Amino acid sequence: MQGRSIGGSALPPAAGVPSSSARIGDQQILGLIDQIYDAGTGNEDWVTVLRQLGDALGGESVVLRRLGPAAPQPGTMATETDPDYVERYQGIYTRLFSQMQRRVDWAGPVLETVERERRTALPAERLGERQLWRDRRLMALIVHKRRAAKDIGR
Repeated sequence: MQGRSIGGSALPPAAGVPSSSARIGDQQILGLIDQIYDAGTGNEDWVTVLRQLGDALGGESVVLRRLGPAAPQPGTMATETDPDYVERYQGIYTRLFSQMQRRVDWAGPVLETVERERRTALPAERLGERQLWRDRRLMALIVHKRRAAKDIGR
């Protein structure tokens, strides 16, 4: 991948560059697709492609993130990103990546165990009662938020 990747340096925000109205035509879409293929083969800079994609869609920033078992480590490329933000959060994403490498199979014994533990906490015959309680609490929360918005503003 060419361009700048997060972890060491991010691109500075492009001050004063307005976003487009996010109206994109067929020719522009085809041009972007060509550029994406060119970037994938190393003939185009990814950052340029991401900026043009963001401009075409009316976005302020575009992030391309590589995750998955085939990737040796997570990779992130972004436009208009604060380097301090990148330094602060890249470590978190790196630690999460190792946890994402394995997929839990929720079928069979795992599902049976979870369901058994749930029914210990709340028997199936009391589910309706619990749902009514939850719905009333949610309605009370909505009333509270509306009053707060009216009384103290948003």
